Amino acid sequence: MVKAHYHLGTTMLELKQYDFARQAFENTLKLTPVHVGAQYGLALCEIHDGNLDSANLMLATIHALEPSNEKVAEKWAEVKKQLR
Repeated sequence: MVKAHYHLGTTMLELKQYDFARQAFENTLKLTPVHVGAQYGLALCEIHDGNLDSANLMLATIHALEPSNEKVAEKWAEVKKQLR
């Protein structure tokens, strides 16, 4: 069930259906609270909605879990730059 929610979220994100993506990622995180992919997808939804403070916190958390994840580090740097 976790994979189904997560894949639905990624598909909806690709289709720019951000509300549906958010819901799918939130459902993923209800079932598996530490799911880096779902956390990242949710952060992307936050960025799209202009919630940069929230996205910043999410990306910081993901970066702490996976410090070698370059995609996360790059996106986090972009968000921090926008917050300045």
